[in-house]
Amino acid sequence: IGFVSDVISDVNGDFSSPILLTITLNTTYTFEQLTRFSFSEISGDYCTELKVEYRNASDVLIDDQTYFPTTYEYRAELPAKPIASVKYIRVYFYSTNRPYRHLRLLDIGFDDILFRGSEIKSATIVEEISRYSTELKSNTLNVSLFSPTGEFSVVSTTGMFSGLEENQPADMYEEIDGVTNYMGRFYLDKFDSPTPNKMDLSLKDGITLLDKPKYLGGFWNFDLIGTEEIYSDDLIAEIMSAAGLNYEIDAELENIQMDGVLYVGSCRKALQQVLFALGAYATCSRSNKVLIHKAKLSTDIVTPDYELDATQKGILQSVELKALITSLDLFYSEYIVEESAYLGDGNYTNIKKIFDGSLALGTHVIDLYPDIGYNFITSGGATAVVTINSTSIARGTYLLVTCTTAGTWNQSIFGFVRGKKWAYTVSLAGVTDKNKVTIKDGEFISVHNYSNLADELFDYLQERYVKKTRLYATPIKPGDSVVVDTYDGKQIQGYVEKVSTNLAGGFISDVEIVGVLL
Repeated sequence: IGFVSDVISDVNGDFSSPILLTITLNTTYTFEQLTRFSFSEISGDYCTELKVEYRNASDVLIDDQTYFPTTYEYRAELPAKPIASVKYIRVYFYSTNRPYRHLRLLDIGFDDILFRGSEIKSATIVEEISRYSTELKSNTLNVSLFSPTGEFSVVSTTGMFSGLEENQPADMYEEIDGVTNYMGRFYLDKFDSPTPNKMDLSLKDGITLLDKPKYLGGFWNFDLIGTEEIYSDDLIAEIMSAAGLNYEIDAELENIQMDGVLYVGSCRKALQQVLFALGAYATCSRSNKVLIHKAKLSTDIVTPDYELDATQKGILQSVELKALITSLDLFYSEYIVEESAYLGDGNYTNIKKIFDGSLALGTHVIDLYPDIGYNFITSGGATAVVTINSTSIARGTYLLVTCTTAGTWNQSIFGFVRGKKWAYTVSLAGVTDKNKVTIKDGEFISVHNYSNLADELFDYLQERYVKKTRLYATPIKPGDSVVVDTYDGKQIQGYVEKVSTNLAGGFISDVEIVGVLL
């Protein structure tokens, strides 16, 4: 019920002594936005005067500000921006808008901006997955806001627009019949305020944040002596750490030895490669983190998460039949070492120079693509003082170099690991090969996993029925298993792969289910 005072205000709505709320943070913090107070909308009660104090770890006052709320939802601008090294926050409540009332504070948010109710003119969310990670899809949220008081002015240095910044996190909730449903965490991508009263926000989910951070990669192999080994959960942990994102992974996807190569590239590409090899997918739907799940075939569903009959669906519905895939060519890799012979005078067979020039102070990444290095050598004439990270040497796909004295430097590889690609084909028996799918760029598809993955992926490609239907106020999300009624008394069993929801227009969802006919 919130934070409620033991005493009530007097006939004028004043407290004889201010009500004190003390907040102790687990670490010192810098506040950059504003403070939000939520009082009781139902009863219409709110505090009409309050003071906020920001104090450091020694309990010394840094700054304070007195505010005079006029509504149950009140945004309090900081007295200065930013306020650094805050350890304690004290809030003093002096009065209520009605006499003889307890102070009732439902929620308090710091560095927070809240939009709700009539402020949200439109809000649409699109959630989708690629069940076997042939691509790594993400969710989007688009919101249009209205302010009757003109808080969205782009020229105001203290208004709402000034408090927004790229990749700022935002949590989305939908309230239905008094029940709050969490729709997920998004990050601000684009924001525009054509007038002081109107603001349009485009937001993206955590998967999109994997695009910019780099994962340096590496080479891991079952069969070659001297190469590193790595397991699925450790590799995913490395990628997500590089991106700075929280995640959860299904237990059945842990402790699987990986066999393959990742070159320097985005964290999103790296994660997609790993999940494709594991037969898994990632989603941020209805979550504040990235969720990693094992993909399942529709034919293996025993008890669906949801069973939908005609009473639960809207009038708008259709069934589409995807093209028949008659065969799949899945290319896999195997690796061999090309040894190098010493020819004298610092020369070797198979030698290749990867850097020769001036090296500045600092840390540098030397990308070896498309090579996988086996042995490295610095020739004579180098004047720079350089340290090479030992992990990068073992990884074989890049060198992480720290230069402490600038100068000339050279580096060569005189041994290589070479990869060979082979095709594994799965076909429909007795069917002319007219529609083939070819996948060549799976970097973790090897002699150890190609067969099982190709068979499962081909079975997934045979799930040709796409059921599109409209649902109202549904908790259904991508990845849920469903049995749904369709035409002629038939049913389709499958998995939800896309949900498009009008949040501000009655929580109307257009759902796509991919599966098989029962």
